[in-house]
Amino acid sequence: MKRIYLTLGVLMAFGMSAFAQNADLAAYVDFTQFECLNAGDTIQPYDTVTTAPYGIWGAVNLGPDAIDSNETVWMSTPMNQIIDSGLYFSGYYTEYAAANEWLRPISYLSVDSINSLLDIDAWENDTNRYYINLIVPKEHFVEGQQYGFFVFVKGVGDDFNSPDNLDTSRTNNNAYVAITWHCEDPNGIRGMLDEASRNINIFPNPAQNDLHFKYGFIGRTDNAVARVIDMTGRVILTKNLGKHHFGTEEFSMDISSLRAGNYLLELSTGYVNAVGKFTVTK
Repeated sequence: MKRIYLTLGVLMAFGMSAFAQNADLAAYVDFTQFECLNAGDTIQPYDTVTTAPYGIWGAVNLGPDAIDSNETVWMSTPMNQIIDSGLYFSGYYTEYAAANEWLRPISYLSVDSINSLLDIDAWENDTNRYYINLIVPKEHFVEGQQYGFFVFVKGVGDDFNSPDNLDTSRTNNNAYVAITWHCEDPNGIRGMLDEASRNINIFPNPAQNDLHFKYGFIGRTDNAVARVIDMTGRVILTKNLGKHHFGTEEFSMDISSLRAGNYLLELSTGYVNAVGKFTVTK
């Protein structure tokens, strides 16, 4: 997977605005009633539906000052596009927001329009959070895998690089909730089979007692993990492979306990998953 850098880009700017006051902006996401995002779904506000998915997300003004109407709040969400240089922030008009009121609540999102999600493991393990390898583009989503539905907020004002709002705290400018991508396949097997073309070089195949495999790492990972999964989606074996850097490495697993049959080998690197098929014979 290509490294994705969350750089400060601009998709759009809207008009001119008045000088914003001294206020603390906070990113906010609330999907308390569901865990799954499936193709064809539409995320709606809480008060309009009684079935999942529903929720709300955006930016909140925690004060102490109010934010004027027609200011521009800069946010990045899963609707934003990813390009080679990074993930762009969009400018949205606000309404008047006193302390502890929404700057920009968002809902009514088609799941099919999602372009990116947060790699939760990479986010939690990267204490500096430079946004390198933290955002997963849609083409690399794996069915049945957990990601973060995220909001990043930059500030308020016409100038993206120097917003008018002074933002008294930057510790709450990021928020996410954990969701599972395409839960209609509860074990994620269909997605894993589709992903099997992302090669892990497995040998011998068929195998009996020892399985060997090679994988080309495209970046640093602090905790690579190999899992053997049967055709029902059950994890049979797990092996922690530790830290690795750029380059191809070879590994082995003891599979002598496995029954004869077909299996998947999933390698999780912290920024992308790769899957390969293999057969066990006895």
